[in-house]
Amino acid sequence: NFHTIPDSRPADIIEWSRTCGVRVDGHTFNPERIPQLIEPLRAGVDPSLRVGTLCKPVQTGGSTVGEIIMAHRLSFGHGFFQYNWPNDLKAAERWDSRILPLLRSVAALKWAGGRYDEKICMAKFLNAMLVVQGVVAAGALDFETVPSMINEEVHLWATGTLARARARATLCWNSFQFDISNAGIVGDQLETAYERGSMEVWEVLCPGCGKYH
Repeated sequence: NFHTIPDSRPADIIEWSRTCGVRVDGHTFNPERIPQLIEPLRAGVDPSLRVGTLCKPVQTGGSTVGEIIMAHRLSFGHGFFQYNWPNDLKAAERWDSRILPLLRSVAALKWAGGRYDEKICMAKFLNAMLVVQGVVAAGALDFETVPSMINEEVHLWATGTLARARARATLCWNSFQFDISNAGIVGDQLETAYERGSMEVWEVLCPGCGKYH
């Protein structure tokens, strides 16, 4: 029932992130400060991508990748979008501290208007709707179809939960799911998801020491 056609999708998400108004931790996004995010961000908005799994070290900005991909897809896509966390407590904390402030900072987002615009862990736009939730709550992954989904901290999810999330997209020809997580355990659902992909390993040029890591 969404009829508004968003503006043309920008050619490069990195340049869009510089200028769209998006703020991360209170600051304008600057890819030179966090170059390790550039390739994951570009992969995350590749039109050919259906499922992506980003395994990364701690404190490297993985959540920022998810937040910017979310803002970009809500700005230029359509339909229902889920942002999944290990539990509702973590989802509510991220909603208050990071996600809602980021959404408010993005000029391209077209809010629907009305009293439910910024309801706790839910945002409605003219072209899309976002729900931020924990995956352990009853019914959290029981919608018939969820076209777009970001899955955070998958290494903390109970076994089988990621498969349930995947099943929400089986009826959607252009579905999108993107997992973001610290490393898990050999053979767990996170490693299995990673091994189903292209298994790329990215090195990053450190702006401090000038070497690749």
